[in-house]
Amino acid sequence: MKKKTLFLMLAFCASLSVGAQEKHAFDKGDADTLVYEQLITANMPNNFHRSVDLEKVKAKPCSEQGIYVVEGEFYQVKSMRNDFYLQNRQGKNEILFDVRYPLESMTNLILNYVENNGRTLAFNHHQYGNVIKSGKIPMQVMYDLFAPHMEMYCMVTKIDKDTVNATLVFRNVKLDFIHMLVFKTPMNDIFKKDGTLYAELYTNIPQSDIRNLFPNPKNYRYKR
Repeated sequence: MKKKTLFLMLAFCASLSVGAQEKHAFDKGDADTLVYEQLITANMPNNFHRSVDLEKVKAKPCSEQGIYVVEGEFYQVKSMRNDFYLQNRQGKNEILFDVRYPLESMTNLILNYVENNGRTLAFNHHQYGNVIKSGKIPMQVMYDLFAPHMEMYCMVTKIDKDTVNATLVFRNVKLDFIHMLVFKTPMNDIFKKDGTLYAELYTNIPQSDIRNLFPNPKNYRYKR
């Protein structure tokens, strides 16, 4: 991470209302500590998922029969997107999650479209002042804390037979910052209901700095 990302900023505080957040200013060290404590001490997951009517979304067919993409938007770099993928089974649309489609499945998983997610997130939280704290939580806890009031974008950056690498961004539009996870996860764990995903977590990054994190991003958007 570049040192220029380590500026003072408003803290993210999921337990406070938006109005309360605007009244409390912390430096980045306090903000990072707060995020870590919220993740580690959160109660059982609330299982937050955005409501999507899969029969009404505008989905474009991919080259493989029965596979569709619902195109969303990109964030600052064109490969950082919130597209998600469907498959049609017996005339009914379903969220695609299949070992034969690791890119699409990882995208759907980390954008929180896969319900009943019993996976664990093991992370190293890179905090202000070169502090790194580790944690292991139910993956759904992260979405319960961040997703209700933040936009999500991701890109899958590498796939081989054993590992999938991807980046997930949570964007807080109102408070002008992002949280970012960089995943490097064993392929097998993605498709285990009790698998563990591994990530480096960076929090409270000013939005203006994301292009510096990806100066020459490749376009990893799904194509067949």
